Amino acid sequence: LSSVLKHLPPAQALLFHEGMVRHKRYNVYTYATLISVLSRYGHLDAADESLHEMRRNGLEPNETTYQARLQGAVQWQEWDTQAPRVEQLLAEMAAASKRVDIWTYSMLIHAFGESGLMDQTEALFRDMRAAHPSPCRRSLRVVFNTMLLAHARKGELERVEALLREMTSAPVSLQPNIVTFRSVVELFGRVRQEDWPRVEELLALMEAVLEASSEQPDVAIGNLLISAHGKRGRVELVAHVAGWMKAQGVRGDLGTWHTLLRAAVTNEWVQGVDLVLEELRTLGLRSGERSDRLPRNFVVRAAASCGRSSAAVAELAQEMQAGRGALNALVGKYVRAGDRDSAELILRLMRLHGPEPDASTNSALIEAFMVNGEWEHAMDVLRGRMGLPGCNLEPKTYVALVHGLVQAREWGHLSEALESLMANDSCLDEASMLLTIRVLCRNALGLHAHELMQHMWSRGRRPSAQLCTEVIGLLGKCGEIERVEQLMRQLQLAGMKPNVSTYNVYIHALGIDGQIHSLEAAHRVLQQMLAHKLEPNTVTYNTLLHALSHAGRYADALHLFRSMPEAGVAANVITYTVLMHSYQRRGTTEDSRSAVELLKEMRTADLEPDIVAFNALMTRADLEQVQRLFREIEHSGLHPDVVSYTALLAALGDDWRVENAEMALEHLRELELEPNVVTYNLVLSSLAGAGEVSRMRAIVEVMQKDGVEPDSLLADTLLQAGVDYTR
Repeated sequence: LSSVLKHLPPAQALLFHEGMVRHKRYNVYTYATLISVLSRYGHLDAADESLHEMRRNGLEPNETTYQARLQGAVQWQEWDTQAPRVEQLLAEMAAASKRVDIWTYSMLIHAFGESGLMDQTEALFRDMRAAHPSPCRRSLRVVFNTMLLAHARKGELERVEALLREMTSAPVSLQPNIVTFRSVVELFGRVRQEDWPRVEELLALMEAVLEASSEQPDVAIGNLLISAHGKRGRVELVAHVAGWMKAQGVRGDLGTWHTLLRAAVTNEWVQGVDLVLEELRTLGLRSGERSDRLPRNFVVRAAASCGRSSAAVAELAQEMQAGRGALNALVGKYVRAGDRDSAELILRLMRLHGPEPDASTNSALIEAFMVNGEWEHAMDVLRGRMGLPGCNLEPKTYVALVHGLVQAREWGHLSEALESLMANDSCLDEASMLLTIRVLCRNALGLHAHELMQHMWSRGRRPSAQLCTEVIGLLGKCGEIERVEQLMRQLQLAGMKPNVSTYNVYIHALGIDGQIHSLEAAHRVLQQMLAHKLEPNTVTYNTLLHALSHAGRYADALHLFRSMPEAGVAANVITYTVLMHSYQRRGTTEDSRSAVELLKEMRTADLEPDIVAFNALMTRADLEQVQRLFREIEHSGLHPDVVSYTALLAALGDDWRVENAEMALEHLRELELEPNVVTYNLVLSSLAGAGEVSRMRAIVEVMQKDGVEPDSLLADTLLQAGVDYTR
């Protein structure tokens, strides 16, 4: 029965064992078998329950039972719950005088060490030494290597040294081996730089031990050492390891070549490239399958990075039969370094001997020119003036070029790039076209985005409703209501149902254009949504309220707000903020009281005002009201922002601002708040009224450094005061 039980899956094993218990066919061995099955499959709670059941049936677990459960904990490593359970099981075994075998100790030490639980790891190691004073030496070496790896990964150099001293002074069977070597190499990335010489001494010791032993170092050890020394800039040690591997008869592999080349590139070490070249030439790897090309391409790029002349690199590229990717990378590298002659040399090599330059070459050139900010040269590549075939680019490069031109504000080049894109859109996949439109949208270039989108429609490419929504929002902000209406019609004609978000940005565009000028106009838009089976949400109503307030229709806005519960739409903090701001803009005492009443109503509805709501109440408020609101902000656990302090500046009056202008701006920066255009407007307008032109110029210089663009009001103030501002 126990033999059958051993080969069953957990659920069936439990049922089978229950039958055995009912028929009194059980003993310590059957329970040990069951617990082993459950632990092996990760059913650790069921294994624990079987241990308890075993005791209830008058059986004492034996060593095999405990070790099966411990090995299950190691295998599944659910250490949040298993580490305390493992310690409990070990305590039970100690109390019952049960021994843990050395292999289970090794597994537990490895698991605790991997989890960084070094106190428990050391305790297990001590227990193992006490429990097995004269173990099999080879078994003990496994445990020592496990301990070494755990301490090496924690960077505990002293403990590694102590363990190595014990191993090297022990009989041959406990002497360090390849696994020990790997553990010591782990130290390089974990210890402080001043401790590197001590690690190097350990490695020299390891090399001597391995040379004296029958074990041969493998290529993985050499690769680890080359990588470790290369990262630290110890190229003489990299060369030593390469020579040592050769003397030991260890042939390098792809990993060896890559680690050598990385060391060469990182440290501009030409000899490292020569070492790889010598090996490649010995093996005759000048041509072959694609799998061989990766290291040879890397060799060419590494040679260029180590300062070899472009002529030598070109000769090497021809010898190694480098692929197009490597040659494109070289062209880009030389362009970025400002070495146009070397780039031309590689391009000539490609034309004469292949592979021919193509769209990826154009892309590499453009990306390199973009890094240098050489937009005219980048556009020359696009125009086909660099002697390259065609002017097509890889899709990602078109997107990157548009983004770069936007960021650099190269508007003329941007228009030309977009024209080229539309003329060659067959080389651009739909995802890249949509990404380009999104780049334009995110940078508030709504007209360009609309033009590109119309091109997509004309070519039968249909943009998503989400993208249309983004463009509608941007066009609305630009006041391009005709284009907004055109896009809404196109959506409907294409059978693409506008969603609630689309209508929300559409309403916002209508509001900016002044078309939401009455309650009736707001209701018409709501009816349109309902006709399309769309339920207006809180954002819809907030947008309508903002539009009515913007049009000065405060009574209509309040009426619409009161109708929200009837429509089943809940107001939020933004809803109340829009209304409070509209009341404060009117500036009368009665309106200020109404705004405060809205704040109370908001709190009654279990909505806590945020800093934007408090800022709305400060609009055109007097000094006493602003100070009261500042106290309330502090009491609410919020922090005033730059808008709050700007409202305070407005309430303090012109005389105070003239006297304390610089101090106020400096205080804002001390609070890590950058003054905005409204803040500068207040301060500079007051100084202009007092005729303080020299102080204005000093503040404008700071404003320019902060990158703050003046709005039309501030531009007029500066113009009238005779203060220049470089746009």
